[in-house]
Amino acid sequence: MLLRKFEISGFLLATTEGLPISGTLESPEELSAKLPELKKGLAEIEPSNDYLVITPSAIYCILQVTSDVMMLTKGTRVLTWEEIEELKQATREELKI
Repeated sequence: MLLRKFEISGFLLATTEGLPISGTLESPEELSAKLPELKKGLAEIEPSNDYLVITPSAIYCILQVTSDVMMLTKGTRVLTWEEIEELKQATREELKI
């Protein structure tokens, strides 16, 4: 449901320590391990809990869903900050966290 509503083609949920929880993106273990370092690198440029990364082929969101859970999404359109907050809330409700 979240994938359709927010036009996301894939996602990954991981702990802030880099352990995979669930997802549909390829190589979840490898991506989970890299996600905390990626967020740390972005925070050195612009401190934030959430990031949009736009590449020629996709738009990625790196989101802090809770203090212990991060989310990486892959899509084709830029989500508004309101949609990002709605996505995070819907994810928390879906996972009951």
